[in-house]
Amino acid sequence: MVWRAGLDAQCNYFNSTWLRFTGRSLEQEVGSGWTAGIHTDDMERRADTYLSHFERREPFELAYRLRRHDGAYRHILDRGTPFEDAIGKFAGFIGCCSDVQDRVSTEHAQARFLTMLTHELRTPLQLLTSQLDMLRRQSQRGVVPTLAVLSKLDARTERIAQLVTELSEAEQAVSGTRLELLLVTDDLCQLVRAAVAEAAEFGGRDRELCVVTELREARLRCDPARIRQLVRCLVDNAIKYSPAGGAIRIGIERRPGGYEVSVTDQGIGIPPEELPSLGRPYYRASNASPDRFAGIGLGLAMAQSIADAHAGRLWIESELGRGSIACFSVPEGLA
Repeated sequence: MVWRAGLDAQCNYFNSTWLRFTGRSLEQEVGSGWTAGIHTDDMERRADTYLSHFERREPFELAYRLRRHDGAYRHILDRGTPFEDAIGKFAGFIGCCSDVQDRVSTEHAQARFLTMLTHELRTPLQLLTSQLDMLRRQSQRGVVPTLAVLSKLDARTERIAQLVTELSEAEQAVSGTRLELLLVTDDLCQLVRAAVAEAAEFGGRDRELCVVTELREARLRCDPARIRQLVRCLVDNAIKYSPAGGAIRIGIERRPGGYEVSVTDQGIGIPPEELPSLGRPYYRASNASPDRFAGIGLGLAMAQSIADAHAGRLWIESELGRGSIACFSVPEGLA
């Protein structure tokens, strides 16, 4: 998107790419008309930078938000430089703008990820440290640790190990590398029940978890550990975003050529416009603040990778404020 300003620092030209982006005419944009599209929070900073560099006749580079034709504000990177006329006299500035919204969004997501990761690791580490310190003091007095205390240590250690595993597998989810599977024939019903039991033990004790199916067994070719991980991810999410005492229903149904598993909760739901972004590494819905809901945004990305590796499908339906249904389907036979 190209622009040009004369000796008065007012813009007298915008190319067609700029006009398509803003959805405005050249007559509307020239002079200072184009500044109507700058986000109000960026207006003063942009003007100060531009005018000070214009006065000194020095190039500048500046990022700010500009309103697109659909009303959305996009981060753009604006680079301006002085130019001369045919006889070598300063004639104004010419500039070029690039839409860098995707890059900015990625940087923000990475920053949120680091914040959430720090929070997720700090809590179990602090508890683990304090419990070890207590055991150390007790051992000096000859007190033998109880099974309850050792179980707490195991739980904290398992949570840290789980986070490390998620991080080590995140590279595959981010790069799109297909997971390697250890295929055997197993019973999907048993795998689902095992995953639900684990989820109930490590976080779902104050939720009502119910596996509902008319199937006595569901034999399929799969990687049992990965299927349990997939189910555990969906159930853990349902537990996390559901109120205490809420009911979570896990369904298993026969479908042509395979099976479908659904996890229904009564949680906070997901804004409809954000549903297509779920499953993207490090992405979290805007109503899932890290202060209320711990997590690093990798669970659904891994779940998607596992479903893809099994030639299956993962999808989520949701109603904001009323709950979500997370589903995956897998074929009965997998070569």
